[in-house]
Amino acid sequence: MRLAMDSASKCPVSGKRKYATEGAALATAKHQVATASAPMELRAYRCNWCHAWHLTKKTEKSGKDHG
Repeated sequence: MRLAMDSASKCPVSGKRKYATEGAALATAKHQVATASAPMELRAYRCNWCHAWHLTKKTEKSGKDHG
């Protein structure tokens, strides 16, 4: 199952991996947390620049999420 839009596809502004859906991003976050390779709290957000979904460890949503 491919969760990212394209394994080499990254946001040109933030450099973060793009996910086609919020669910795909959250599934990746869940896997990363389960394998202890990520912080305990990851959340998905919609990028204002590339309009794809990204993951962040920032817990507070300020309305200025760019990456």
